[in-house]
Amino acid sequence: MLGEERDWMKTAIGIITVVQEGRFRLSREDGSSELYILHRNAPLEPQDLKPLAARGTRVRVRYEDAPGVVAGLAHDILPATNPAFARGAWRAGARSTTARVTS
Repeated sequence: MLGEERDWMKTAIGIITVVQEGRFRLSREDGSSELYILHRNAPLEPQDLKPLAARGTRVRVRYEDAPGVVAGLAHDILPATNPAFARGAWRAGARSTTARVTS
């Protein structure tokens, strides 16, 4: 179910630096960067990624490793300061509180 926290989901925090369609690079605070592909059921659309990158918004990405692919499969992207993380709503299986980003 979308927005449901699963034990196998991983989390990464950083800034989206490069966007191409539904693919993006997340630069982490430790200097590393990772590639992600937006999952087809994610609450964001590919066009929502560019404004996040342009603003330098710090985000939290929930993802899974995709077999045979060098990128993680991003199921959800929220601003890292989103109150849902402080309340743990995403762990309780609540739907994402991600607001649509408009340019």
